[in-house]
Amino acid sequence: MNKRTHSLFLKSYPLHYSCRPGGSKVLLAFHGFGQSKSHLEELEQSLAADYTVYSFDLFYHGENAGQGPENPLTKEEWAQWLQFFFDTERIHACSVLGFSLGGRFALATVEAFPERVKELLLIAPDGIKPNLWYTLATRPGWTQSLFRKVVYHPSTFGKLSVLARTFRLAHPKLIRFAQSQLETAEKQDLLYRSWVNFRLLTFNMEKMAALLNQNRIRTEIFLGRHDLLLKEKDVEPLISRLKNYRIIYLESGHTHLLDRAAAYFQWQAPSGKRIDA
Repeated sequence: MNKRTHSLFLKSYPLHYSCRPGGSKVLLAFHGFGQSKSHLEELEQSLAADYTVYSFDLFYHGENAGQGPENPLTKEEWAQWLQFFFDTERIHACSVLGFSLGGRFALATVEAFPERVKELLLIAPDGIKPNLWYTLATRPGWTQSLFRKVVYHPSTFGKLSVLARTFRLAHPKLIRFAQSQLETAEKQDLLYRSWVNFRLLTFNMEKMAALLNQNRIRTEIFLGRHDLLLKEKDVEPLISRLKNYRIIYLESGHTHLLDRAAAYFQWQAPSGKRIDA
């Protein structure tokens, strides 16, 4: 069967996703910031023997570009989208995968439907450890106004980046990465809307771990050895409470982790809590 694409209309905006028929298990996959479901293509192919993969465009991304909630997306609203999706596709059980920003949507899916999720695969996931800068930037008030100015006025960011370099507040590669996300008006709008309108997708790791443990959801977390955005300490709030998990280290920085994960899925590593790949 050929890969197919679909659109769900629950609110005044759509949610686009694709389905690649494959194995008997179902996997829901969520890409990272600035990407689209097309970035999951190689990963879909690697998993096809075992999974039928549903890859989603996050709001404001891919076919959803410019489309999404005008107000911050709540976890209750995301649960409504998922229920509509499950009913439409007649899905009763699934695995869930999230890369980077997509990790928030993967965790929100687990929290909304823990009884349906059998497996959680997280690749350098956002949403586990609270980020002070993210919290300040997205909190309503003067800090959010400052964040908006920084995003939509690159000259302001340029001045701040000079200070960051001077006082060694951030790694130079991180600063260059941030600059690359603000190169165009489209990227600026995507960053601002994604940060502000996804800010309510936050989680209590004690409760999340309890859901994973109680429902016996096997958890695998993929980390890049050269990833400057996320380290093992950033997932400790979750894994320190889990009974059934595995960490897989990949020889990669943040940008190429999806490619490395796809290569990893071509072969299965032996069981164990920490392995090298």
